[in-house]
Formats: sequence, structure tokens, C-alpha cells
Amino acid sequence: MCKEKEPGSRKKCGSCRRMMIPTRHLPDGTYLCQTCAPRKLQTCCRCGRRRRANALTADGPVCGTCYASPARRCGICEQVAPIRVRAKGEAPDICYRCYVRPEKLCTVCGRIRRGHHIDHGNGPFHCDGCVPREARKRQLHMCALCGQERKVGMFWPVGPVCPLCYRTALTQPESCTMCGRQRILAGRTPDGGRICKACSFPDERPDYCSSCQQPADLLPGRRCPRCTLLAKVTSLLSRDGTILDASLRPLADVLSDALNPYPVLAWLRRSPAARFLGQLVTAPDELDHAALDAPPQGHATTYVRSLLTTAGLLPPRDENLALLINWTARTLAKLPGHQATLIRPFAEWHIIRDARRRSARGRYTYTAHKGDCANIRAAIDFLTWLDTQQHTLQSLTQEDLDIWAISRPTLRARSIPFIRWAGARHLTRASLTIEHPPSQLPGQFQIEEDHYEELRRCLNDPALPSDVRIAAALLRLYALPLTRIVELTTDHLHHDADHTYLTITATPSSCHRSSPASSTTTSKTDPGTATKPPGTCCRAEPPGGPATLRDCPTNSRATACPPAQPGTRP
Repeated sequence: MCKEKEPGSRKKCGSCRRMMIPTRHLPDGTYLCQTCAPRKLQTCCRCGRRRRANALTADGPVCGTCYASPARRCGICEQVAPIRVRAKGEAPDICYRCYVRPEKLCTVCGRIRRGHHIDHGNGPFHCDGCVPREARKRQLHMCALCGQERKVGMFWPVGPVCPLCYRTALTQPESCTMCGRQRILAGRTPDGGRICKACSFPDERPDYCSSCQQPADLLPGRRCPRCTLLAKVTSLLSRDGTILDASLRPLADVLSDALNPYPVLAWLRRSPAARFLGQLVTAPDELDHAALDAPPQGHATTYVRSLLTTAGLLPPRDENLALLINWTARTLAKLPGHQATLIRPFAEWHIIRDARRRSARGRYTYTAHKGDCANIRAAIDFLTWLDTQQHTLQSLTQEDLDIWAISRPTLRARSIPFIRWAGARHLTRASLTIEHPPSQLPGQFQIEEDHYEELRRCLNDPALPSDVRIAAALLRLYALPLTRIVELTTDHLHHDADHTYLTITATPSSCHRSSPASSTTTSKTDPGTATKPPGTCCRAEPPGGPATLRDCPTNSRATACPPAQPGTRP
């Protein structure tokens, strides 16, 4: 009788808590199964990699990737092939092609179907349809952190932890209630306080970082998260991986001094922006805005530019205006010559000139940039339509213009600036006009009691996030659009001995004492933004830039405090 069939051979694993064949005996009297026990690595004789040996052959150990079961003659097809079922008694060897799984009565659904005996062949027979469902039921445990019945991601001293809570705990270390260090909290005291692994097992020697020699949760290389982050930042920003250029020191400080190193480590490992940053710093003397404008623009270039500006390596500039200028240059380069002759002066002397004036006043937003790009695209579409109709601007009539406006309802309003510009310069007939589409009056109205109830909740409910309270209160008090709210910072707040004032336009307004705006708020920390000045109403993404418009309504919906919809009045 083999060891697996012997009664009492299975014991409870001290890590996964399952009844398994013990592989390693621990000093405390517990056991580890084959899955949880540390695996012995050997050099594969075929591929040369250090991996767990799947078989020991005459040539040496063979890993699971290189190993193939030896071929023998099948007792059914008489072909030499890998054997699926070994010979037993009078039953011959059966290869994979000849093997047919048995059909038996399923103990779950009561039907005769193909399947197998669970628990390594010792348990009841389950068909293929019932095996996954029953396996999921056996894998569900009550998570010790969130209290939900889910699959187990890890067994900690506090108990079974689901994968979601496990990933959250790994990336968000907190202060241990016993030692006070920022650690991964894996245990719990009798009174409910969260403690780290070292405090959960005081008799065991804690793990020490090989770099700073401080007790910590070690990462690969036996270094703490902070030292690992410093090493990875140095490797990313240096040419040889060890010596950091003096001009890049401010950028290295911004990345390595983040309050929580785990999100920065994940950003360095997965983000395309981190890889793009590593390509740029190979020539630190040529690092300027022109070097970032050359490659195709996307989220990676925008994020890296903001990161370099926050670190002080690049001078600040109006990014929305720069986006418009660069987009216009790329668009004009793709146009035919006769269209570029008309679009270039319209874009540069009308659209971009007006954008520069608004930028000088500090009111050129990303939404305005998108609108100006849409006006230029509408003008290009209009000239393309003229070419297909074999018309020119001089021969254009009001009837032709009306036909184009009716066939392009989405571009009708966007084409008005180009038509007016062309008429003012006598490129078309002066009488040609496109009327603005009629504005839509409010069609939804909010009950006054609901409006005041939502406002009271924004002012008095501390359970809501501060950015949601501020945005929702300003929207309901002053009817401010979200494009204005996300631009507010703590510089718009002024305090005196008795009151707090918020300056929205030019006149300061007194804030209620319980208003969330009466207290200074800080932004969430993004990777590499530890030195960014706090104070934006919502999360700032990318670093050093204005807050994003999408976060305010998203957070409001998540907290059951919906923002006012367009066309809605209290």
C-alpha cells in the first residue's frame, strides 16, 4: 500500500489548513504540504534553468517544462505513445488517444456522466459539470478583513484573507498598534488592534532589511520597500544602473520620497510612462519640452512632462495651449496644399491667437483646447466637402451652405467661426451665415426639499470624502460647473479670526463653519508626487497639473451624492 492510501497519512497543513500528505515537519510541531513547503531548486540538465525538478533521469534533474513521460506501447492501438493509464491487473496500458473517461452516477446531480473521483481519487464521483461548482464551494472562506465569503488568497495570523484584501494590504501599509512602524498588518490583538507579522510572532526573529538594517516587510533581494524603491529609481535614472546624474537628483527625490512606496514600485514595474522616462534620461542634457514634443503624444508623454515639471527639471508652461499648437502643426502637415493655405491663417491668427490671450489670463482650460481643435476639424471637413462638390469659397452660396449644415448637424455650430472668419476677410460672400442651433431649456427640475437635504449632507456628513463634499456643496450653493470646481485650490481660501472666505471670481464669500471648504484639503498622492503642493479640490492627475474633471462626478455617484445633471434646476 502506498503512503497516500495509508490511514492517517494526511495531516493538517500549517499554512493552507488543508488535509494533505505532510512534506516538511516544522519545529513548532506543525507540518507543511508539498504545495506550501519551500521548493528545492535544481539546475535542469536540458534547459539549464534553476527550477523545481519534475524527474531525476540518468542525465540529471529535469524540470516540468522539459520533462515528457516515457512512451510505451499502448495495449489497445499497439502504438508507441505516452501512456495515460498504466496497466493494472488484466487491464493494459492505455495512451492518451485511446483513453475514455468512465461514466458513473454523479453524487451531486444524480446523472450518469463523465467525471472523476475528487480528493485524489478517494472522494465521491463528480461529473464535469459539478466539479467546478463543488470546488468553488470548498474554496470559499469568510475573509478576516472584509467579512465576505470569498476565495482565500492567503492565510495570515488574522485568518483567511481574500485576494482583494490581500492585494490592498500589501500595497497600503499602516501603522502597527504595537511597534508603531509602517508595516503590512497581518495579525490582530485580542482587543481588535491590527499588528504586523513581527508582533504577531514575537518569539521569531524579525526580518531585517539588508540595506538599512531595519525590521521591515522584505521584498525580493531582502530589502525593505523603501530601499527597493530607491534602488529601482537609481537603476531607472542612471546610465549604468549605479551612478545617478546630478541634474536628475530632484527627480529621484520626488519618486523615492513618496509616502507609500508600493504604488510607485507598481508604476515603475508596469507603466509605459516609466519606460518612456527611462529612455529620456539617457541624455539628461537634451531634456526639454521639445524632446517631449517630438514623439507621439499620449498619456505617457503627458504624465512624464508633468512629473519633470513638478521635479523642477522643466520650466512650467500652459500645457493646454501647447497641446493646441502641437496638434495644429501635425494636422496642417497632413493637409493638401490648397486646404493648408486657408486653414493655416485661420488656425494660427484666429484660433491660436485667441487661445494665447485666454492663456495669459489663466482661463484656457483643457475643455477650451478640445473646443478649438473641434473648430479646426470642422473647417477642414467643410473644405473637404467643397472639394467633393466641386465648389470654392468664392462660388459658395447660401443654399450650398445650408445643405452642408443640414447634412452635418454635429459640425454645424463648430463651423460658424470659420465661416465668419472667411466672410470678414472677403473670402466668401458677406451675407453667408449659419445660425446657432437653438439652446435647450431645462427639462428636469429638482424638488426643493431634496436640494436642501443634499446640501445639508454635504455640509454636515463627515463620512463623505472631502473632495466630494466640496464639489457637491459648491455646485449646489453657487451652481459652479465642475470645470471651475476642479481648478480651485487652497489659495482661493482666506482666513481671519472669525471667518473663512472663498474667492471664486473677485469677491470673497464667507464659508459656513461646518463646510468642508473651510478646512484645508490635500490631494491624493500619485506616484512621484510627494513634493507636489497640496490643495486641489479633487485628485490631481497627472502630477503637478490641475485636478481631473472625471473624479468629482465619479466620487459623487460612489457615495450616493449625485451631481446635478445638465438642464436640471432646483
